[in-house]
Amino acid sequence: MNANNVGFGLPSISSNDALDFPISGAMSKASSVGLGLALAQPDRKIMVLDGDGSLLMNLGTLVTLSNKAPKNMYHFLFNNGVYAVTGGQPIPGAGKVDWEDMAKGAGYAAVFSFDNLEDLTTGIDAVLASEGPVFIHLEI
Repeated sequence: MNANNVGFGLPSISSNDALDFPISGAMSKASSVGLGLALAQPDRKIMVLDGDGSLLMNLGTLVTLSNKAPKNMYHFLFNNGVYAVTGGQPIPGAGKVDWEDMAKGAGYAAVFSFDNLEDLTTGIDAVLASEGPVFIHLEI
């Protein structure tokens, strides 16, 4: 199951409309909606596709999510340094944010970081074998 805030590319990677839950009109809420889905569907792996600008607008959700500790939630963060959904405006101070430390500090069970497709391809099995909540930082 997928809850995402970067839904514009989803049709190119998923054809399972029954399990996809795009919320591109609700900037900063992907992780919150994903948490609700993870708690409601504990037997399914929930993949949250989030943007860095979006998550910055709702940082408190990291602590809430860690407190609820859904073992089936995988929070993918696409870090491109811009508010992509609203036109690509640069995020002030984007290069200073340490996403891995923020996720660890909030209490995520596992944290991964990838800066190229090859490493993500070889590392995805370890990501999905981890018990959540899992934070996956993708540097774009």
